[in-house]
Amino acid sequence: MSNFNFKSTIKLNLINIPFQLHHLVSYAEKWGITDDSERELNVENEQTENLLDLVNLVNDKEEKLIEDWLCSKESLLSNQSFEYISFSCLMKSLIYSRLVSNDRNSQLNS
Repeated sequence: MSNFNFKSTIKLNLINIPFQLHHLVSYAEKWGITDDSERELNVENEQTENLLDLVNLVNDKEEKLIEDWLCSKESLLSNQSFEYISFSCLMKSLIYSRLVSNDRNSQLNS
């Protein structure tokens, strides 16, 4: 069970998102921050327990589905959908959260 405090101000359109990823929309709305600095600050300021929820958000199959979508024909468009960009930024948040989480674990174990 996630403890995220969702404060999303964006609303994604499910029509523009593959059906298999609909269950991740609320996370993309929260973590799909387009500004790199803001996204990184949000990850760094997240409580460790919630950060672990983000780290474990997607399994290998879901990550492959997201990657397939992000590498689809839409990636070649000059104007990707806001939903596409939000999921791309969600993945950036996920990758960065793994780094931050590993760093916190290293500090605890040293």
